[in-house]
Amino acid sequence: MANQPKTLGRPHLTCEELAERWNCTARTVRRNYQQWGLRPITITGQHLFPLSQVEGLEMAAVEGSVAFPVRGGGRRVIAAE
Repeated sequence: MANQPKTLGRPHLTCEELAERWNCTARTVRRNYQQWGLRPITITGQHLFPLSQVEGLEMAAVEGSVAFPVRGGGRRVIAAE
């Protein structure tokens, strides 16, 4: 059980958890979540991203219909291999 993600069974992710999941920084998430179409729940100033939205965005990335920002100001489309 120690290797399971701490988000298992929770319906949302914090900025930091989403950044870890996507291998980016929490700052990148905070700066871009609106462009990505995510609509977080804000509780006591903390953004909580519904897992269903995150998974939907990941599926769109796999299908190649969404681009994520990369270092240097460019954009990268994540597509299935």
